[in-house]
Amino acid sequence: MFIISKIVRGRRLLQEMEEDTKENEHKKQQKKKDKEMKEILNFEDNPPDTSTSVQPSDAMTGILNRRK
Repeated sequence: MFIISKIVRGRRLLQEMEEDTKENEHKKQQKKKDKEMKEILNFEDNPPDTSTSVQPSDAMTGILNRRK
């Protein structure tokens, strides 16, 4: 009887550990998705400042204007 109770308890603990592992994997995946979405939303809210950077089309326009 003692051995049977230990086996049952061991199985129960094993099942709990497997469930915890599955939950942790799900949480990690959800956290990764949240981080990606946060980066996307942050980019949409704060687009890069293009007023100070030179765009290739602006450079080409300047070259063409000099040739005229």
